[in-house]
Amino acid sequence: MMNCSDAVFEPEICKRLIAETPMSVMVTDSNLRIIQVNKSFVDTTGYSPAEAIGQTPRLLSSERHDMHFYEAMWHSILDTGQWQGEIWNRRKDGEVYPEWLNINVIRDDDGAVSHYAGVFSDISAYDNSRKRLHHMAHYDALTGLANRVLLYDRLGQAIEKARRDKAMLAVMFIDLDHFKRVNDSLGHRAGDRVLNAVAETLRQQVRQSDTVARISGDEFVVVFSDIQAVEHLARVAGKMVDALEQPFDITGEPAVHVSASIGVSVFPMDGENAESLLQHADIAMYKAKESGRNSFMFYTDQMGKVLQEHLLLERDLRKALDNRELTVVYQPQVCVQDHRITGFEVLLRWYHPLRGWISPAVFIPIAENAGLISVLTRWVFTTACMQLKDWHQRFDQNLKMAVNISGKQFKLGRLDEEILGIIQSTGVAADRIELELTETSLIDNVDKATEMLNSIREHGVCLAIDDFGTGYSSLNYLKMFDVDKLKIDRSFVQALFNGKSDSEIVTAIIGMANNLNIAVIAEGVETKEQLLFLQERGCDEIQGYYFSTPESPAVIAQLLEPPLQEQN
Repeated sequence: MMNCSDAVFEPEICKRLIAETPMSVMVTDSNLRIIQVNKSFVDTTGYSPAEAIGQTPRLLSSERHDMHFYEAMWHSILDTGQWQGEIWNRRKDGEVYPEWLNINVIRDDDGAVSHYAGVFSDISAYDNSRKRLHHMAHYDALTGLANRVLLYDRLGQAIEKARRDKAMLAVMFIDLDHFKRVNDSLGHRAGDRVLNAVAETLRQQVRQSDTVARISGDEFVVVFSDIQAVEHLARVAGKMVDALEQPFDITGEPAVHVSASIGVSVFPMDGENAESLLQHADIAMYKAKESGRNSFMFYTDQMGKVLQEHLLLERDLRKALDNRELTVVYQPQVCVQDHRITGFEVLLRWYHPLRGWISPAVFIPIAENAGLISVLTRWVFTTACMQLKDWHQRFDQNLKMAVNISGKQFKLGRLDEEILGIIQSTGVAADRIELELTETSLIDNVDKATEMLNSIREHGVCLAIDDFGTGYSSLNYLKMFDVDKLKIDRSFVQALFNGKSDSEIVTAIIGMANNLNIAVIAEGVETKEQLLFLQERGCDEIQGYYFSTPESPAVIAQLLEPPLQEQN
C-alpha cells in the first residue's frame, strides 16, 4: 500500500503514482471527505473527480451491508491501521458491483491520522466466474435442478433441522419407466426435452422449501421438509405419478408418453442420515417397478430384510464357483413331428450347502445386479460348448445347444468377442450354437445389441427370442436382428385350454413365424393335449416335462444312446 507521507517519495511523485496505477484510488482527509481520485476510479465508478471530491465514501454505498459489517471494518482500521476484503458498491448508473478493497491509515509526523487511502479493483468478472463455477458444481447442466452434490448438502441440512425440531422429512426417489425407448425412437435431443419437461413438472408439484434434484440420467430425487403426516406424502406421490403420466408436448415431435416409479422413505423411521434415506427410497422405487411400474411405494423393514438377504446370497454366490456348488443341466428340445431330440437348453443350478437348492429366478437377478453375470455366463457357455462337442463326437453332429444371454452383458464389454473366442477354443461348430435373448434385453440395448449380434451371426451362430409374446413382439425387431427362432413363453402354453385368448395368441405367433420363415419352439409343454395342439398348428419344436426334465450329462447320454437294434 502506498504511503505518501514517507520521505522516500516526493508529493509530486506520489500524485503521478496514484494517477497512473491501474487500481482505483480514493484518498480522503481525516474527516472522510474525498480529496483525490484517479482515472481508474472514474472508469470504475462513473463519477468524475468534480462529482466525487468533497463527498464521503458513502457516495458509493450499495446498502447491501449492515452496521455490523462497517463496525468490524472500522474496528480493524483503528486497531491495525488497515482493512481489506470484498465489498459491494454502487456505480453512478446504479449498478451494484463487487470490489476488492484495501484501506490504509496515513498518519502525520506526530502520529495523528491525516488521511485514509482506499485502493480497490472491480471483481465483477471474477465474481461472475465464481458464480458460474458454483452453479456448474451444484446444479444439473440440462435441467437446472440441484445435482447430487447439492442434494446431499441440502438433505443433510434438512435432516439436522428435522432432528432439532423433532419433525419428519421425506425422500422420494423417482425413476422414469422405459425412458430409453424415447432416446432410441426419437433421439437424444427429444429425450433431453422430455427430461426438462419432467423437471418442470416436478417443480410444480413441490413447495419452494423442498428440493428437486436430478442425480443421473432419468433419475430424480425430491426432499420434502417438515412433513406433518405420512398420508399427505401418499397424496403427493399419487399426484406426481398422475402428473408424469400425462403426455408431454415436445415442440416439433409427437406427444411423448412416459410414466414413473417412485420410492418413498421417511426420516427418522427409515433412516437417520442421507445415505440410508436415499438407499431405502431407491429400494422402494425398485419395488414399485416390480409391482408393475407407474406407481409409488413406501419403504418397509421387509424390503430391508430382502436386501440384506440378497447381499448375503451375493457374497455366497461369489464363492459358489470355487466351491463347486454350481452345476449345469440340460433340457432336451424335441421335434414335434418325430419326437427326435434336436438340441438342448443349458440351465444353471445352484445347490447351497446350508440353504439347499436356490432358484435361478432368485440368484440370476442377484448375479446381474452384482456384476457377476459375465463370469457365470462365461463358465456356463464354456461348459456347454465342451459338452456339445462331446455329444457331437459320440452321437449326433446336428444337435444344437441353446444358451441364455443376459441383456446386462451388452453393457459390460465385447460380448461377441467373448462368445466367438469360447466357440473357437472349444472347437464346437458355431452354427450348432443358439443364443437365447429376451425381447426386453434387445430393445433396452438396441445399438450395442445390433452391433454385437451382427458380428456373432456372421460366424454362423443362431439367434432365438426367448419368452416371445410377453414383451413387445415387434416385427421390426425380428427383422432388425435377423431372428432364427421364436420361443413361445410357457405361460401361454400352460393356459392353452383355460381361455380363448391364449390359444389364439399361440396360433398367431406360429402362423406369423411360419410366414417369416422363422422356426418356433414352445416351452413348458407338460401334456399330450398341449403337444397335439402345437403339432396341429405347425410348431416346429417343443421343450418341457412331457418329454424330459432338465437332466445331468450322464442322463442325457442315456437318452441319446441309440436303441440296441441300431447298435447291433
